[in-house]
Amino acid sequence: MAMNINTATYDDLLLLENIGKSRANAILQERSKKKILSIQDLKLIPDIPENVWDNLVDTGKINFEPEEGSLKFNHEMQEYVRSLQENLRDKDKQLQSFNAAIEEQGQEFKTQMTGIEAQHQKNIAEIHMQFEEKLVNMQNQFKDNMEKEKVFREEREHHWNKREKELVQKHELELKINQMAPSGIYGKDPTLSEISVPSKTALLKHQTIPIKEEIKENKVPTVTKNQTTEDRYVKSSIEGPLTPKMSTFDGKADWRPYFAQFCHIVQTL
Repeated sequence: MAMNINTATYDDLLLLENIGKSRANAILQERSKKKILSIQDLKLIPDIPENVWDNLVDTGKINFEPEEGSLKFNHEMQEYVRSLQENLRDKDKQLQSFNAAIEEQGQEFKTQMTGIEAQHQKNIAEIHMQFEEKLVNMQNQFKDNMEKEKVFREEREHHWNKREKELVQKHELELKINQMAPSGIYGKDPTLSEISVPSKTALLKHQTIPIKEEIKENKVPTVTKNQTTEDRYVKSSIEGPLTPKMSTFDGKADWRPYFAQFCHIVQTL
């Protein structure tokens, strides 16, 4: 009966021709590595010539059939290995798909971030532009307001200067009028209401003195009995024409017509 080289024990191997202890141990070590040996595996074992195995095979002393349990185990192992390989392939596919999804999401995220950054920069530029425009508008508005304020001040100053000049002229005119035609004579002077009665009398006396002196100076001399007509003519020609007679102011009517008449008479003198 042929010996199954894959199931033979150490003692069984010693029974084979040209197989000693060292060669039996080498066969067992090789079988423990590869689980199942073939003729090619046996010929690769060191220190055992190939013709030893050829003779054993030719004489039918050994064979390489694995036992049934070993075949079943090998089949299960192969199925298990195949299953592991399939699982690894599936896991690899899943990993590749996951990596692709991550890369795609990363690309989308990068695109979104690029868009967000661009929009952010655009918004900042718009805000900066709006701020610059608003600042320029505020500066222009402030400049316009300052110009308007300057013009307004100049106009107001011109107006007040003009008003002040008019008031000064009016005051000077009133002073001249009061000097030429005192209101105490030709009308009611508001300032007299604040003066006592003796002061009013003194003021009237003071105002009438220049007029009396002026009338006295311009008084036409009367003709005496000793003067001839020629003397009267010559003296009258030298002294000028007679002074026109002025209407008498009654103190009740408007004094301005009398004042105008007085000014006319003064100019004719």
